[in-house]
Formats: sequence, structure tokens, C-alpha cells
Amino acid sequence: MLSVNVEEYLKHEFTQEEHDERVADMRRIGEEIRQAALEDPLPDDFIEYVKGRKFRQAAPQ
Repeated sequence: MLSVNVEEYLKHEFTQEEHDERVADMRRIGEEIRQAALEDPLPDDFIEYVKGRKFRQAAPQ
């Protein structure tokens, strides 16, 4: 696995090629999500189901 110093990585300026790759990835992922929603949409009552749920924090803060 590649080890990256996050602070140094965040400081570097992205090249146009890196930017274009990221935008292309985001568009591809968005299209995959849209396609999945068309093939198997969430039920109409999903939002109401989620609103009624009780969520707990995964880790105390």
C-alpha cells in the first residue's frame, strides 16, 4: 500500500491533468449512481422510514 503524507499532499497544487481525472471520476460515479437508481429505485416510503429511525454515534466525540 502506498504511504502518503496527507499534509504535504494537500499542499501540492493539482495539475490540470489531475483535475480532469478527478472530474471524470466524479462524473463516472454520478452516472453509476443514476443508473443504479433507474434499475432499482428506492421505495416511495424510504424517506419516511429513515426519518423514523434512531441513529447512534459510531464513536463518542
